[in-house]
Amino acid sequence: MERIWSIVDANWRLFRSLKLTVFLLITLAVGSAVGSFFPQLPQQPGLNLEQLQGHYAPWLWWLLGFFQIFDLFHSWWFSLAMVALTLNLWACSFPRLVDLIRDLRSPMREPPASAKLLKLSGLPAELEPQRLRLAELLGLPARWFNQDGVGLRFDRGRWGRPGFVMVHLGLSMILVAGAWSQLAGRDGSLVLEPGQQGEVFLASSSDGRMESVRLPFAVRCKDFYLEKYGAQAGSVRDYVSELEILEHGRLVSSRRVEVNQPLAFGGYHFYQTAFQRVPSRDVAWFQVEDSKGVRRVEAGAGDALAEDDRGVRYELERFSENFKGYGPAAKVSEDYPDGRKRSFWVIERHPGLVAAHRPGSLSLDMTRYKPGYATVLSVARDPATSWIWLGSTLMMMGLVLVFGLRHKALWLRSGPEGSTLYVWAHRGQGVFAAQIREKLVSAEVEEQA
Repeated sequence: MERIWSIVDANWRLFRSLKLTVFLLITLAVGSAVGSFFPQLPQQPGLNLEQLQGHYAPWLWWLLGFFQIFDLFHSWWFSLAMVALTLNLWACSFPRLVDLIRDLRSPMREPPASAKLLKLSGLPAELEPQRLRLAELLGLPARWFNQDGVGLRFDRGRWGRPGFVMVHLGLSMILVAGAWSQLAGRDGSLVLEPGQQGEVFLASSSDGRMESVRLPFAVRCKDFYLEKYGAQAGSVRDYVSELEILEHGRLVSSRRVEVNQPLAFGGYHFYQTAFQRVPSRDVAWFQVEDSKGVRRVEAGAGDALAEDDRGVRYELERFSENFKGYGPAAKVSEDYPDGRKRSFWVIERHPGLVAAHRPGSLSLDMTRYKPGYATVLSVARDPATSWIWLGSTLMMMGLVLVFGLRHKALWLRSGPEGSTLYVWAHRGQGVFAAQIREKLVSAEVEEQA
């Protein structure tokens, strides 16, 4: 039985050792580096395992599959290393946590054996004058030195000790939340045309195949448009989607979504990532002038524009975004009553061109052209985002406490042979003792072994 307990104790000491921590960190770092050299299928839509298999030898393909290299951050060994690192952190913290709780509940009344000893001379015999003199020599407020029944005690920075617990807790939260995010999070894309709504987006599975994921609500694209640099410039400055969220057919939220300004709703984030041309949604506005007067007509490809007094019907055939370098234009067909057909171009930047070159026909000018686009939204669901932020905040606060508040204490004890100052610090005790010696320049100081 004793041998079994010795084996358990040895393994426990190994599990809570710093060596294991370093090994796990190196494993995660190397794994992350290896993952950057291989395609990660969930992040590369359209790529799957079948397409990759032909590029590797059979034995290498088996090895890569066993370690799940193409989905490394969801792999069994990477997840195991994350769990082991989290448990290792708390195994290292628990013994110190017990001591910490004891020290916080009952401050040290007597100096520990590890404290540095400094012999002082020239101090008054009474405690109150000693307190004032020592505070003067060290340049510290006298109220920080308290009588403890035996002598004087100085104790500062005690509440910086829990900093390591906050660091470990924050790091553990980040690790657990990261694993949660990898398992429960989804990333995909949603393509919507203006006026269209969708409840399903496409996401990549672990083997690279695309699968449909249903949203618990509907997303409707009210409108989508491009913002360019100048009225006639071809360079796109921004692209914007006007989105609406519907639950059971009822509008519950709406937002203008553009690059770096996502819509967040129901645990999902919708990012404006791209757009697609949809020529079938091209539309233009025309000014038609005939015997009936002047009117404005909105039309798309295949729509009728007008009919003149001769019975000639004018129909919009198609658009050109940049017709021979002259800018947006529309091709219009003329259908005569006798069956003849002709066509001509109406250019947006040249009003009056049709009336000037086609006398006797109606006046037709294109006043505005709007190309049709569909918005491409990146959909992300990460249930652990708030926990990652909370863990990061805890870790940063813990680091501030660890490096900003150092627990240090002094004890002054007087006897027939003079006064002894005990110097102790939780970290950097030698440096703290050296600082105290430098300040005690007006007293005869002798360090004891």
